[in-house]
Amino acid sequence: MPRLALIALLAVASTAHEFPVVNAVEPGRGTSEQHSPDSLWGSAAQRTGSGGASGLEEPRPVDAARRRALLADAAPAPAPGSDAASNPLATPTHPDVGLDALFVPRNLSCDPRCTERGNCNAEEGTCECPFGYTGPACDLPLMPACQVGPGLEPFFGMMVPRSCECARQASRFFGCSADDNTCRLFTMNYHDIRCYEFRGKPAAEQWSAMPLEGAADVDWMAGSVRRAPPTLSPAKAEDGVLGFDIWGRPHLSLPLDKCGERRCHNRGACIIPLQSDKGVVNRDVGNRPPHCLCYKGYMGHTCGDPMNSLCPSECRGRGKCLRGFCHCTPPYWGLDCSRQRAWALAPGASPVPNRVRLRIYVYDLPANVNLPIALDDNVFDLNEPSYQTHRRFLELLLRDPEVRTENPHEANLFFVPATAYSYVSNTNPPTYQLIHALDYVANRYPWFNASGGRDHFVWTTGDRGSCYVPTALSRVIHVTLFGLHADLNPSGHNGTTFLDPQPLHHRSYACFHPKKDVLAAPWYDHMVGSTEAPDVYRRVAEAAGAAPERDLLFFFAGSIRPGDLSYSGGARQALAEHLKRLLGAPGGKEAHKDIQFIEGYTPDYESLYARSRFCLAPHGAGFGVRLTLAMTHACIPVIIQDSVYQPYEADGLLPYPEFGLRLGKADIPHIVPILRAVPPDKQARMRLAMAKYHKAFLWEPWLGGRAYHYTVAALEQRLGGLWGRLWGGGSTGGPSPRRRALGAEAEAEAEVEADSWGQQGWEEEGGWEEDGWYEGSQEEGAEEGVEEAAAAPGDALREQRQGSGARDAAPQQVAGSAHGAIAAGEAAPATEPAAVLSVAQLRLGADKDAEPGARDSGSSSLRRSRRLRSSSRRAGRHL
Repeated sequence: MPRLALIALLAVASTAHEFPVVNAVEPGRGTSEQHSPDSLWGSAAQRTGSGGASGLEEPRPVDAARRRALLADAAPAPAPGSDAASNPLATPTHPDVGLDALFVPRNLSCDPRCTERGNCNAEEGTCECPFGYTGPACDLPLMPACQVGPGLEPFFGMMVPRSCECARQASRFFGCSADDNTCRLFTMNYHDIRCYEFRGKPAAEQWSAMPLEGAADVDWMAGSVRRAPPTLSPAKAEDGVLGFDIWGRPHLSLPLDKCGERRCHNRGACIIPLQSDKGVVNRDVGNRPPHCLCYKGYMGHTCGDPMNSLCPSECRGRGKCLRGFCHCTPPYWGLDCSRQRAWALAPGASPVPNRVRLRIYVYDLPANVNLPIALDDNVFDLNEPSYQTHRRFLELLLRDPEVRTENPHEANLFFVPATAYSYVSNTNPPTYQLIHALDYVANRYPWFNASGGRDHFVWTTGDRGSCYVPTALSRVIHVTLFGLHADLNPSGHNGTTFLDPQPLHHRSYACFHPKKDVLAAPWYDHMVGSTEAPDVYRRVAEAAGAAPERDLLFFFAGSIRPGDLSYSGGARQALAEHLKRLLGAPGGKEAHKDIQFIEGYTPDYESLYARSRFCLAPHGAGFGVRLTLAMTHACIPVIIQDSVYQPYEADGLLPYPEFGLRLGKADIPHIVPILRAVPPDKQARMRLAMAKYHKAFLWEPWLGGRAYHYTVAALEQRLGGLWGRLWGGGSTGGPSPRRRALGAEAEAEAEVEADSWGQQGWEEEGGWEEDGWYEGSQEEGAEEGVEEAAAAPGDALREQRQGSGARDAAPQQVAGSAHGAIAAGEAAPATEPAAVLSVAQLRLGADKDAEPGARDSGSSSLRRSRRLRSSSRRAGRHL
């Protein structure tokens, strides 16, 4: 886990300010006017050196040959292009695909009132609504009691008192259930809430308008919302008005008018920070004045300024950013206001699969299904870039017309931007948000069910990536940052891992399948050394790789956590113990004065990296960023991460032996002589190789970053695996099941063939390391259930969903089966109540038909995922 940023932030918090300033991105950094979210990543001007409408630089479109050159010979990075050059193609297919004749423009209309608050999606004929609203005109509130008043934005979190009716509505909206902790917003599972009810008022008038402590006709409550309905008990008014931030620091909540006539623009809470000692709150406010605690999405002294950086590419200058949702200027729509056209099969045309080049379709998930800021009230760590790598990838993909397609019929990979980190933070399992997003996709569009999800990918950017995502979701491609790979079967070569609890994603490969999944570099371009990397490598080239000024053998500074062997797999602890003995021996410090090993934080990171020949790169609680830091400082990385793949290593895209050393934990007793034995000319060659490949660990185009291109190249390799049946399903020899499913007249045929293929296909794909990347025998019945559900009418879907015990994870603006409608070029109804068949429940449902003794079913995986909550809370940074 990247702890350097956290250490620095906490150090600033402890010295700069006694209390978190309400609208700061980080605690203790002053107001947001002084420290905006951009300053974490660098301002738009700093990031780009220039700017288009959004102020963000984008790479010029890169064709496949150019991309290969970028990866192979360190060609110059793409130069900035115009905004027009980054728009999707104006033709239905890429020129290399050449299937334009099969398609006609599609331009479905929406309710005339749609664009007053939302965007008209001309592909579906539905209105894209901001968070908390739905309906043809986005005028139906989903959590009205979480609003301060009628027509305003809803806000929900656990750290500020709210209406008790808001707590009940949020419990339903975020998928909490009556029998387990299934809330998608993970803080609901372990934080209690304080709330209030206005006596004599109906539920429709129970607004989240904070009353005074002594107000008449107000009942105060406290309790848990982890299950539906919430469990609330009477509380004293003096307790009900207290709120607590993520560190448990208390504040007094006041009516909004106590913060001035602007009332925090109804986008925050009016609070006064309080002191506490050993859990006892000192309610003496002294002379501290009240101020606005801005809810996520807004900043400024009165919460009047939107956080535009939460929207992809800041909506490209074509709309307003509303807490991560782009309200676009017509005719634009989409996640970043880039879409203005759509395509449908021409009458009588039959789809032809694209086997020519990579084309990725990005689902425009509604804000109510997926919002990038759902974490909680004013939680700043959402802005830590390494956890937001998926957002940087999304921005760059949406600006890459050579890869991104607006025509799903042309696509051969599908991106589901589930933004799970926003709902669960860094160490908690992203299971329920992934289920919710995949459930929406599978029941609204034909593409997921037609392939069983094999050509769909999601990002998991928490510390431990996909380790605690249950087996039921292992079919999709996981793009992740943590590459722990182990055989957990009793007869496997590993049997166990250093993690506690053990991974539950898959028994045959633990967290990461090296042929199915993609391991990307974390977005860490904001940290020390990134901007100086070009100068560093210019000097490396001028010196032909020699570095006489580097007088230290190796360097490391960071957390050790003695006794917690799940942290760094025990590598940091073993190294600390070894060096303690080595340097503590008589004459040890003098003999090894060129070794710098520092437990904890040091202000000299930059200079120590610059002085060191080798830099240690262990991981942390999950993925690490030491490798990126070493690469940007031309310090040869020493990777000590047993059973953990590194970025783009499994793909063979990066030749790690050319620029780094891999040691096992068993090598630690010999680390000093091993490093001293590397001759200077070998070190010089390794630094020259680092000059060639270090940009694979950077994302920003203005830094020459190529991590996006490496990630795309890795995804492109997965196409070969799909089509060649090297893992998973893929082509059956004839037209693909997905393509058959798209023909308006071929649904019945596809269903029949799915039945017959299911009997032979699962047996054929049984194997990567004994049982394949998914236990096919357990999923056969489930996959057929998906196919049947895809063709079932709404009533049948409801019966299947009720029969499986599936729950509605949240109110959704979802049509019934849209498969036939999309294929035929018709609009799916936008406001019919969802008849959503849960992907996860179908997968888990196969468990009941599994043979006795069958290995680790999806349902048992999900149960273990629920049991992870207690241990995840201990590991979490702010839990």
